[in-house]
Amino acid sequence: VLKLKNLLLNCPTFRGGYNVIIDLFDITGRQLARVFSGRSPSEALSLEHEVGDLAKSLYIYVISINGQITTKKFVKE
Repeated sequence: VLKLKNLLLNCPTFRGGYNVIIDLFDITGRQLARVFSGRSPSEALSLEHEVGDLAKSLYIYVISINGQITTKKFVKE
């Protein structure tokens, strides 16, 4: 399970909500899943995404918040 808890959505364009997209990629850059796509009404977002069928490896998730992009690593053991 990929757990993202209290993901802070620090963005200066906050006006009552954030447009958030979270995508999961393998190490080769192939998109595996869209974990979340929607609007977050607050400055923190928590979610869980089942990744049981993924092999043990390093994965990258890309977070887009109102068009600002951040990448993070995720290791499935």
